[in-house]
Amino acid sequence: MFSLQYQAERLIGLTEDVIAEKNTKFQGIVKVFIEDLVFAPDFTPCDYNVSSAKVSRLKRIFKTEGCNRSDPSNFITGTIAPDVLEEAMRLSNLTSDDFQDREELPVLYLPRFQYIRCAYGRSRVKALSDMSRLGRWWTIELHSDLTEEKRWWARLTKSAANILKRLLKHEAFAPPFLKLIINIPGLREGFEIGPWNKIIGAKCDEEVVRYMEFTFESWVSLMGSEEALSYVDPEDVREFQLRVPGVSQLDFHHLASLIMNGDAFKRLENRERRKELITRLSRIKYLIPSIHTLQKDFKYLRLCTDTLKQLTHGNDKPPGTAQTLAFDAFSSKTSMGPDSSFFEKMKCLYLAIMRDLVELTGEWPLLEDGEKPPESCVPLPASWHRLATEARRLGFHSDEITRLASEDPDEKVALRALCSARPISTFEYNDSELQSMVKSIVAALGQARDRTSNGIDAALTTTGIGEPIPRRCGRQYSGAYARDRWSFNIAKFSCPTPESTDITSLFVRRSVFHAFWRIEEIHDDNTAPAEPEDEPMPPPETELIFSSENESMYSQVIHASVEPNDQPMPDRHSPRQSSYKGQRFEERDGRKTQKLTTRQRLVRQKSKAKRGQSKRPSKRLLARLKPAIQPATESLAVQQQSTNQQQLVPVQTAPVRVSMAEEPSAIPTPTLDLIRPLARSPEMMVFEFIQDGLGGGSWKEHTCRRELVSELIQELKTHFKQGVEFYHQREPRTIAEQELPQYDAICIAPRDVAFREGHFPAEEEY
Repeated sequence: MFSLQYQAERLIGLTEDVIAEKNTKFQGIVKVFIEDLVFAPDFTPCDYNVSSAKVSRLKRIFKTEGCNRSDPSNFITGTIAPDVLEEAMRLSNLTSDDFQDREELPVLYLPRFQYIRCAYGRSRVKALSDMSRLGRWWTIELHSDLTEEKRWWARLTKSAANILKRLLKHEAFAPPFLKLIINIPGLREGFEIGPWNKIIGAKCDEEVVRYMEFTFESWVSLMGSEEALSYVDPEDVREFQLRVPGVSQLDFHHLASLIMNGDAFKRLENRERRKELITRLSRIKYLIPSIHTLQKDFKYLRLCTDTLKQLTHGNDKPPGTAQTLAFDAFSSKTSMGPDSSFFEKMKCLYLAIMRDLVELTGEWPLLEDGEKPPESCVPLPASWHRLATEARRLGFHSDEITRLASEDPDEKVALRALCSARPISTFEYNDSELQSMVKSIVAALGQARDRTSNGIDAALTTTGIGEPIPRRCGRQYSGAYARDRWSFNIAKFSCPTPESTDITSLFVRRSVFHAFWRIEEIHDDNTAPAEPEDEPMPPPETELIFSSENESMYSQVIHASVEPNDQPMPDRHSPRQSSYKGQRFEERDGRKTQKLTTRQRLVRQKSKAKRGQSKRPSKRLLARLKPAIQPATESLAVQQQSTNQQQLVPVQTAPVRVSMAEEPSAIPTPTLDLIRPLARSPEMMVFEFIQDGLGGGSWKEHTCRRELVSELIQELKTHFKQGVEFYHQREPRTIAEQELPQYDAICIAPRDVAFREGHFPAEEEY
């Protein structure tokens, strides 16, 4: 009680000190041009890190109600160094007495490259700058430099101030946290004080520290040095966090386009350094973390660490962190502290917890769209028995582990069922009869067969649309848990991850596991050695992007491969154009009943011309690739695609550097990986079969962006009463739904309609 009262009195005194200091350092009210203002937290101009929604709302207010900059409630508080203020007053021909005139506010002109630092007001100044007719100035309540720390402490609530003090005094958390906040200004925006009350109280210090260290390492690896971290602003963190450009091609193309266009790291003006940054993107093999993602992923971590504590000590709450308690229960521990053997066993134990997390905690995962919450979700004794048995096998021993491993979980379930059906408060059992009934129930439960993995091996990557960005941090969703849980093992998490179109929910769980506990990838002997970090070979994307001849072609790759989550929500009417094709046929004899019209011939010619145009960049690249490919032709391998098509891919066993400046006719061999995306059009066509009730039908064409085809397919499915099939554009061969984005045109029709080769519109019109 004394401590809380003391803290409250201290905060009140601190607030009074700030007010007194503010009054002492008040200089006056002035007009300042908006170009001379910078804003917290990174003290950049109003054009940076601004909320477009707030700006739009303020612009509407300014247009309808005007911009009242003479109202004291609309003043912006700004600070300025005394020497800068003195020079500004000299340039403006002002004295301190002029600052006290409230009726005719003076205009203060600042020296070149000097600014007034404002704690707020970025959005209103940005809105004003977009409306030049109102004048490019704002009213500033000017102070000489205040003590920044006191000013910010005074803004916190009592509870927030208490949490922040605990964090800054925490022996384990404070050093890595301050290292992140000070060196990477862009991470500050995602920091929230509230969650750290639970993070500090959860006693999982080692895992949180590893996450913060991994965050710092990831951003240093991306930027190239600690000095370059100052270029990272909040907007960059929002775009880069939770992406993995070294594995997901969609993430790589999205981030590379931001860097190439200057939309990311705006203060980094050196073009060569931007090239190097794009080169380093391909080395990022795990999700890029941040303070925001740590606060979200902690919700998942706490379920795991609380389960480990309960496994080793039951419902008791012993002092110490989760890792300390696990080490105390480890039978093979050494006097030197945790070693590699302990860490490997502990990782295996956490993976076992993750596999049965819902059954162990009784807490249901996040619900999928349209999913109803379960009626009840309780911890299962069988899962705890299985976990205790696994813990003993790994070398962990405690009284609670022994108790859980020795008890029969089926007996507990049987007793619970009997007591639930016939409550003891109302009914009673004879002891001998009770034992007999329990044995019979246990025998019945023993008839069930184990269906653990169900033969499903989840993949880390996908050639279709992968895990959306918002689902890449925090707790698992129910669908991901059911699909991925049986793949939570060391072998799956430590295998190398090849580059693919996008990542799955399993890769997200692997990346989160790596951030908290670290896991090393195990490479096969046949795997090509990794490139040395001191002499990295630029990826083909870098040379292609910054070649003047190919910049336009790269822009096509970006638009064709951009992630659907980064696109605006599609309008259901405007982007999808539909037109009926005149081709009809009779299903009974398969003969066409109508010839091509003039319009159809024009459509066909236009489609062929468009396909030819999209292939020309690929042909030019292939022509330039021939000199570079010839030495490696003997090592070509056939890579099996997810469809029946095959593609020749060169197998590189050593880094190959080809300078485009020295040999204009040659491009590095790995650029073959870009040929397939370059040849694709950003749009694709979907032909819907419309039955006419006379044994025939016609095709209706829909055009949509490739990344939005899934939404179109779901809409078209509602047009059919029975199931549907997807067909290849030129032959009656069915296609799996997850493979649809790989084709330029597909057909959708009722499952009960039989087609032959001549029935498809793609044969003549596409």
